[in-house]
Amino acid sequence: MNTSAWKTDDKAWMKARRASWKEVKNTLDRLTGVRGRDKKFLKEFYMSGEIDIDAMVKVYGRRVVDPERLLYPMEAATLLECWLTANQSDENWQHIKEKYGERKLYHSCRRLLESLDYYPEAGSFFSGVEERLYRFLCPTRCRPEDYPGLNEVQYQEQSRRVWAQVTRNIDKFMRSEHPNPCNFVRHRLPEWKDAIVPTWKLRGDGIVEAVAGTLCIAQSIVTAPEQSDPLAVEVAQEIMKQLNDPKLPNPFKEMIADVMSE
Repeated sequence: MNTSAWKTDDKAWMKARRASWKEVKNTLDRLTGVRGRDKKFLKEFYMSGEIDIDAMVKVYGRRVVDPERLLYPMEAATLLECWLTANQSDENWQHIKEKYGERKLYHSCRRLLESLDYYPEAGSFFSGVEERLYRFLCPTRCRPEDYPGLNEVQYQEQSRRVWAQVTRNIDKFMRSEHPNPCNFVRHRLPEWKDAIVPTWKLRGDGIVEAVAGTLCIAQSIVTAPEQSDPLAVEVAQEIMKQLNDPKLPNPFKEMIADVMSE
């Protein structure tokens, strides 16, 4: 593995790297799927680009330890290596995605998206590369063609998960007095809109009130933008734009309108 991006002979670089590890560890402590035994090796990788292979074999077993795929024993290996590598080039990220394969990509996307449920109110959770990670690791839409391996029922269930997760986090984002600009949930609104109709078909009219609730928050912000943070206004405007999509079924729009008028 090429470790030239790690400037281990540069005292200033190493000092800054050691200082930034504290924030990295804070995220690792909260990130679902990262085990206690993983963190020692992740710190080694973060600081030098290298890991003691013999020590890894003792912990994980020889079958899953690969010197060319150092983080393979870890569930979200693709996410972790893209985030923690000193080589942040697009070419290296692509190489990382390819070497770990689809299974690690799936788990990496899942763990990244789950972090939205405990995302901090201020500061970056992934060293400022949240949006880039999201766009690189995850489908950024929720259409049937984005999940070609799922049948109709499975796609509807995936849509329900997307809609529910984005809804609870985007509502919280808009209500915040100071929304965190690093929180990438605001970039998931196209996914959210794609997921609405399949979720409606799966769960029926029960989601209408929830969608209307999100729209109500957005409308109140857009009506008096001076009372909200500019980021919240931006998100509220985007929600209203998404819900005005002419492709949304008229019966659904009419039900939303009925709830809003009550």
